[in-house]
Amino acid sequence: MRTIPDGDITGLSLSFCVKDIIEGRVELGRVVCIYTGTMATSEEHWDRLADHYCQHYWRKDPDRARQILTYLREQCMIVQPRVSGQEPENISTGHWRPAR
Repeated sequence: MRTIPDGDITGLSLSFCVKDIIEGRVELGRVVCIYTGTMATSEEHWDRLADHYCQHYWRKDPDRARQILTYLREQCMIVQPRVSGQEPENISTGHWRPAR
């Protein structure tokens, strides 16, 4: 596993970042925002995405993961570059960065 930076952090993968939070590796209070490769533009998209992630990434605590997803959305902490025609950042070197 890659090292998670100290202090405030920015995530680059919704699935992996929420997984780190529900598994206790990262405190939600440290997260400034999460840039994600998703392109959810409706409640139906978000529901399908959450269902998929709960089955594959968030199995440890799907209810808490859904609560975190709702919080991140309500706080406008999820950035979806694909919605505006941009590509998300590559996560090959890790999915957490120091917040800028």
